[in-house]
Amino acid sequence: MMALDQRLHDALSPLMRYLQIRRAIAQREAARLQHGSLAELAEQEFDQALFSGALRPEEHRRVMAAPNPFLAAVDWLRLRRSEEPRQ
Repeated sequence: MMALDQRLHDALSPLMRYLQIRRAIAQREAARLQHGSLAELAEQEFDQALFSGALRPEEHRRVMAAPNPFLAAVDWLRLRRSEEPRQ
């Protein structure tokens, strides 16, 4: 039975990966249609915060667990901007 499970996994993995990529592309496009360049900026700033270590783990979990992480990144950016000290 394990051999059959492994063969099914091996056969379906490329398809599942393809569907995940297509879903992410559609989610990114939905965010861009709704928020324009703000969605692109949110994605860039979120990635920069993640890779620089400035992103808190709970922020990362909240955005990545959202139904559309790209829309959640816009909300994250707006919240971050509202928390910045005014000059």
